[in-house]
Amino acid sequence: MKFRIWSNEHMAWWRPNQHGYTQDMDRAGLYSYEEAVAICVQGRIHAASRCVHRPNETMVPETVE
Repeated sequence: MKFRIWSNEHMAWWRPNQHGYTQDMDRAGLYSYEEAVAICVQGRIHAASRCVHRPNETMVPETVE
């Protein structure tokens, strides 16, 4: 399973290879579970240091149709 990552901080999706952000979900990167967890954990550490009460990043599973 792959995951997209939504940035609450930037109000956009992470692009592939952690290269910026996009409003277009179709242009968002797809990350493995391990990559997505690492990115989101780092975002939570960053948010905690600024006393933010929501995660900076959120993992969203890829939808399969």
